[in-house]
Amino acid sequence: MTIPGAAALFPFVVLVSAAPIALTSGGTRILRSYTRIAWFWLRKMMYHVLPLTFVMLALWYAGFSLAPAGDTGAPRKVLVVGSIHGDETAGIAIARRLERRRPPGGTELWVVRDLNPDGSARHTRQNARGVDLNRNFPRRWRQTARRGNPEYSGTNPLSEPETQVARKLIRQLHPALTIWFHQPLALVDRSGGGVNDVRIQRRFAALTGLPLRRIPPLPGTATRWQNFTFPGTSAFVVELPPGKLARARVARLTRAVLEVAAPS
Repeated sequence: MTIPGAAALFPFVVLVSAAPIALTSGGTRILRSYTRIAWFWLRKMMYHVLPLTFVMLALWYAGFSLAPAGDTGAPRKVLVVGSIHGDETAGIAIARRLERRRPPGGTELWVVRDLNPDGSARHTRQNARGVDLNRNFPRRWRQTARRGNPEYSGTNPLSEPETQVARKLIRQLHPALTIWFHQPLALVDRSGGGVNDVRIQRRFAALTGLPLRRIPPLPGTATRWQNFTFPGTSAFVVELPPGKLARARVARLTRAVLEVAAPS
């Protein structure tokens, strides 16, 4: 695959790869939206020329490791994604709080603050190329809308650098549990799967006070792809209420994540 303007990115690749990625005490691995430093510089120097997502893709092509050094012995991997839609960013506050918390024993906790930094900067659901990332995963993908529609699913599965990076990360980690934060329906999605999946979802709903409801399956979503591709693992959506979360609610949701992250 050809990356437009990729040669111009290598100074930024060096800059971002020097950024801290992991390394807090207690075994937490923080994937700090490893575009954060690049985003700062790109906005200052070339924001209108090159979307940030090409930096992410350049890192991926450069072989940037998604498995940082440190204690990788914990048998249970848990992944939390704070945001995938740029107009649904309340989960980023939970992700930030998780970065400062010690995970339960026997658990390696990975946190991605924001999988769609371009969308977040523009306050749009889609990424910089106008694609709904949560319609761009391979499982039952289809073109759900035309370009310009908020749910445009892209030209083909995994057409976007963000979803390619997510797939690479998830394949490397093989997390036992993944929680994807969305807005604004204020519920925990009963996404199906095995008995253990539903128990985890029901427990998370009880801990947070959010109702457990079933969202009809949609084509090309991250959780649908994960649950099909990695049997025996559980990925589900938590729909937060609209707007910014109160500090007490962020704390409660953070505690709930840590509770369900612990080995049963």
